Amino acid sequence: MLADDDRDDRYFFEKALEDLSVAAALRVVSNGEALMSCLLKTGGQLPDILFLDLNMPCKGGKECLQEI
Repeated sequence: MLADDDRDDRYFFEKALEDLSVAAALRVVSNGEALMSCLLKTGGQLPDILFLDLNMPCKGGKECLQEI
């Protein structure tokens, strides 16, 4: 899962992941509130890895880490 408000950063991250020879399903959210909402709705199926931008609008990455 990737949480990042910068469209370019999300694009480059997705392209880099595509270039790897790893089977992965990427879920992307654009702010901390969307991240927390998404994590709560997973029904116990949390992501294996979370890439988190620390400076996002609405709710920053540090606030999300505290809640997690």
